[in-house]
Amino acid sequence: MAFIKVQKLARDKDGSITQGTASIVDTVYIADGKYHSKQVVREPLGKILSLSEDKRNGIFLSQRRGLVHYDAEQDTFRMLSSGEKEALGLIGGRAQASLTFGDAYWYLQYLLHSGLMQVLKEAFPDETLREALLVRLLHKSLPSGRCTSCAGFLSSSFAGLLVPMQDKAGLADDTAFFSLLGREEYSTSFFLALHKYLQDRQPESCVLVKTAPLPWQAGAFSGTESQDHGSLCLVLARNSGLPVWFTISPDEGSVLATAGSMPQLQDSPNQLQTASCILEAGSVSKDIVREFCSDKKDFIALMPARKDFQYKDAFKEHVRPYLGKAKFEFSLEGRRYFARQVPFSLYGRNVYITHFVDLEKARLRFKEYSTLYPNEVDDLGGFKKEWLASRFGYFALLSSAPLPEKELLGTYLEQSRRYEYFASLCPDCQPAARRGAILFASVQSLISQGLKTALADHNTTPEEVFAAIQPLFCLPSDTDLCLTDTPSDKARDCFAILGIAVPACVSPEKFRQELSSL
Repeated sequence: MAFIKVQKLARDKDGSITQGTASIVDTVYIADGKYHSKQVVREPLGKILSLSEDKRNGIFLSQRRGLVHYDAEQDTFRMLSSGEKEALGLIGGRAQASLTFGDAYWYLQYLLHSGLMQVLKEAFPDETLREALLVRLLHKSLPSGRCTSCAGFLSSSFAGLLVPMQDKAGLADDTAFFSLLGREEYSTSFFLALHKYLQDRQPESCVLVKTAPLPWQAGAFSGTESQDHGSLCLVLARNSGLPVWFTISPDEGSVLATAGSMPQLQDSPNQLQTASCILEAGSVSKDIVREFCSDKKDFIALMPARKDFQYKDAFKEHVRPYLGKAKFEFSLEGRRYFARQVPFSLYGRNVYITHFVDLEKARLRFKEYSTLYPNEVDDLGGFKKEWLASRFGYFALLSSAPLPEKELLGTYLEQSRRYEYFASLCPDCQPAARRGAILFASVQSLISQGLKTALADHNTTPEEVFAAIQPLFCLPSDTDLCLTDTPSDKARDCFAILGIAVPACVSPEKFRQELSSL
């Protein structure tokens, strides 16, 4: 029969256990032994938190099982009840001084195992800045950080023990942090490190996305008096969609100049090349057409409503005769579109104009207009009414290649949404802070994209992983952090993805040294 063997048990004057460890010991028969028996340790139970007077059952902090109750009479383990946790000073299933552990520890281990921590160290050699960056990445990426402030997240998370150099009073000031991060040397060093990382794994070409000018805070640039406009040029990896370079300036700048300003690694066999452009209305120039009309390069641009391209005339010639015919319609992202592609000559090159009508948007807007101005709509002739019924959903895309209409629109919408996300960051901040916010979002996108890709190979998602490891809490001791709950099988599987086991104890100082000593 198994029994609990206790070592170095000590209690304070109130009878509470202050130290001591225990193990499960079996007595086995030995035929040739002096007493025909021998005691064999089956499993260490770890630190003793509670022990019955007869030492037949108790609560232990096991390195293997975490916080667990063991009964030697039944030889069984079980999770703690709420009453038992309350008796140990654990309220609502957590220790009063316990910290969220699983999500932050797993996220940081992922950065180590994926090589992304090395990218961050190369890009941000200043340890204080890198710690501030990691804090905000954890806060904004983990479920346990999204519903609280950054300082609140650190006070309740294992991550707070890893950043002793952080001034927690300044964590709420994102503007100051983004202004520091927005220095040009940091964006250059990050994208150089990212370039090296991508080339070592999966070299790919780039897409330059340049749409409408950005609104800026009044006086953001020297010599300005009213609200100014700058231009964000964003360069994305074609396959993954990761930002690999960006530049912003008070003027609209040149697409070709932006493409040529990308930082390149010296002697790299696979330089990042801008192979595509997604352009705003009116950005297409003779130089763009000559540069991006080839077998290796292409562009897509929104056609503007201007003298050289009249929407009404284009609708009359290329859309009206074909509306309602099923072969010219398709569904994309839950919406129904009309599309028809026609060849076009621009600056002596063969290009293509694809005419689109968002049928749902056109119908709804026409209904609203008819409700507001019923008499005006009733008085319209045939073509004018048809144009009014479609004009609110009509647009056209210019492309250098004859792409299928659905693929063309899908590419344009996908890249434009990515651009709009980055363009929407910190709209009321000074340029330096805005650059920092875009750089931070670029770092966050790199990690989240890598995380999704890695977990997809294991048929799971980040949401499922964090849900499984979120319940893991830790209880600080004199030197280490000890898990307060037994990890579930799902939590163990999530750690196994990284090739590691769920730790029962972690030294914050040693783990911090591991993060910074790459």
